[in-house]
Amino acid sequence: MNATASSIEGRLAGNYQLGGDLGAKTFKDDYMVFFREGQVNAPRSAHAIWFLAQYQRLGLLSTTPDYKKLADAILLRDVYAKVARRRDRRARTTTWRRSRLKLDDATFDPAKPQLEVKRA
Repeated sequence: MNATASSIEGRLAGNYQLGGDLGAKTFKDDYMVFFREGQVNAPRSAHAIWFLAQYQRLGLLSTTPDYKKLADAILLRDVYAKVARRRDRRARTTTWRRSRLKLDDATFDPAKPQLEVKRA
């Protein structure tokens, strides 16, 4: 994440600056919710590609990245799989999946990120 421990400490403790002039909020008891008794979802290439497409769509990336190469480089799925094996967990192998976003009812296809970039 390239972030110092002090910069993420608040989020781990449940302290959030909400932004949008909403002020700060401290969540108690439910700020760290773990999936299925501590299991975690596997990182998905489709999610990384969606974020990259958003960065490009919003002008935060001036050029089109190699989406798949970059997603593979940052997700470290091999590390996830290794840790999952050590914890006797099965690592999810499906990382590509089209998904419908509830936010705006759009369908995102990770094989075609440029369609998302062009979306208004």
